[in-house]
Amino acid sequence: MNSDRLAEERRARLAAELMLEQVLSELSAANEKIAASNRALSDEIVVKREEVEEVRTKAETLLHENQEVKSDLERAESAIMIAERRLWDSLETIQDGCAVFDPDGMMIAANRAYLSAFEGLEMVGPGILYPDMLAVMTEEGIVDVEDRSVDEWRKMMLDRWAADNIEPVTV
Repeated sequence: MNSDRLAEERRARLAAELMLEQVLSELSAANEKIAASNRALSDEIVVKREEVEEVRTKAETLLHENQEVKSDLERAESAIMIAERRLWDSLETIQDGCAVFDPDGMMIAANRAYLSAFEGLEMVGPGILYPDMLAVMTEEGIVDVEDRSVDEWRKMMLDRWAADNIEPVTV
């Protein structure tokens, strides 16, 4: 009986050792998988950190460029205001009447000498259209149409407006 018991214990011990060896083998394989996964995650973290740093650098560069553009824009706006003021001052110093119309024929500016011919006529000023301006000039007798009819004079002036090269005319 002792020998049977001893044999049984030996078999149990061998089975336990085999089981332990199998568990250790599985544990080792699991550890290798975990280690590989950890290396992959570490590599991914490094890549993400590099991407974040790249995005941060780009954002800082864009912010700096944006600030430079804003500063340039502010300087340009200031220069435009100065140029506009100088232009307006120049227009006001000349004695001849001068008006500026946009490509659609709307008055955008006129000096006092020009507007003085229309004193008391509230519709004359920035915003009036060129054809309406011609109508006011003829209806109020502000211009001398010379030997033409009012309609002929207006047509002549509108044709001038539409010409590629507008010759100066004293009105």
